[in-house]
Amino acid sequence: MIPGKLSNSFLSELLSKLSNSDSRVLVGPSVGEDSAVIDFTDKVVAVSSDPITFATEYLGWYLVQINANDVAVSGAVPKWFLATLLFPETYSEDQIRVVFEQVVSACEALSITLVGGHTEIVSGIQKPIGCGTMIGEANRSDILMTSAAQTGDRIILTNGIAIEGTAILARECSTDLLNAGIDSETIERAANYLWNPGISVLKQSSIVSQNSKVSSMHDVTEGGLSTALSEMSIASNVGMLINLREIKVLPETQTICDVLGLNPLGLISSGALIISIKKEGVKELINSLESQGFSAFEIGEIISRDCGLKLNAGNGEIISMTRFDRDELARFFG
Repeated sequence: MIPGKLSNSFLSELLSKLSNSDSRVLVGPSVGEDSAVIDFTDKVVAVSSDPITFATEYLGWYLVQINANDVAVSGAVPKWFLATLLFPETYSEDQIRVVFEQVVSACEALSITLVGGHTEIVSGIQKPIGCGTMIGEANRSDILMTSAAQTGDRIILTNGIAIEGTAILARECSTDLLNAGIDSETIERAANYLWNPGISVLKQSSIVSQNSKVSSMHDVTEGGLSTALSEMSIASNVGMLINLREIKVLPETQTICDVLGLNPLGLISSGALIISIKKEGVKELINSLESQGFSAFEIGEIISRDCGLKLNAGNGEIISMTRFDRDELARFFG
């Protein structure tokens, strides 16, 4: 097996063996769904769990952001967090304190309460690993599911792709990038993608959730835009036609990917959302996002499942969307 999350096809096989006999589970484990949703009568609870395996700098901060994102794109407000932090034997107490303090400060900044978890020194690992579980709450009517996209919907992308992957590469491989001829100013701008445009989607998700024409929302994480679109396609049992020229790739991302031989379509992209929405709601949603400082672009439409996942490459050329067996970041580090 190669490092990275399981392929959608293999994950579908594993999940197909599960059955849900609990009527209170409104959204259970499924390809493309970011959170489970459980009915508590007056409120519903959204629960998500995600690890951080690529980044070491700001590990604790990353852990909170990524798990908060998963809950937020379900239409819920992140409220409570549990963190499991695993450290190699080479780590000192001071290094552990830094990571723990990152978790605490990130939770405080997002008004999230750290309610538990586990911390341990583990033999056999070379770098720290963080695993988080985020719990949020919402009214039942506020919940959005990845599986609710419908034929005829338009697809909107926010911010741009590979934001997180670009920042990680700039921080973890700055010497390699300098040696490859990229100037230090470009690398610094790329490293700051963590905060500008940023990898949090909480505010974006809140804006999207308020639009009644939105049918589905999904954050773009490991595997990049290509994998996120595939997950929404599988979850909703639909096809897609995506316009390549409408996909925003920030200049620092393009420069770094060109030098390292990476495809930004398959590079981890926290900070971006894909949204399916009725045609008549597109302009209003884009205006709402842009008024709050988030760029947004219509990149395609939902089509029949029989048509598959297609990419309009321009000049009338329609091709199949590139599939990635693993994230481009994992391939690079591997």
